[in-house]
Amino acid sequence: MNKVKIILINIIGIIIIFIDQITKRFILKNPDIFRGFSIGNFLHITLSKNYNLAFGINISHSILYLLIGLIILFLFNLLKKNYFSNDLTKVLIITIILSGAISNLIDRIFLGYVVDFINISWFSIFNFADICIVLGIVFFIKIELFKKTG
Repeated sequence: MNKVKIILINIIGIIIIFIDQITKRFILKNPDIFRGFSIGNFLHITLSKNYNLAFGINISHSILYLLIGLIILFLFNLLKKNYFSNDLTKVLIITIILSGAISNLIDRIFLGYVVDFINISWFSIFNFADICIVLGIVFFIKIELFKKTG
């Protein structure tokens, strides 16, 4: 993989972390700006301090940090494997997932919780990093399934 591609992938990762952290800090500093904001009955902006795992799963903090560390370590190893195989698509997808995970980890380390604020009435409250993680996982699984069936 050439240096330009590596630089672009790193820039994408940094941009994801930047967007996520900026939106979270803005919501934290201005929680009343969006109070009552909604798009229909579907989307609301609601500040939520998430001390739990994804989707509100409650586990002890020591187990939580261990799981997060193991997941990030696994993703770094997956990134390294795909980097050396020159699979740019997978490297990009893993970078997107890792960037979301790292941004949420930044919250946990510095705040003790993850800032969530995008509230879909029938689902859950989440943030931009969560969107990156979930979409990245979906695309990664899709690529793997097509590789095995195609």
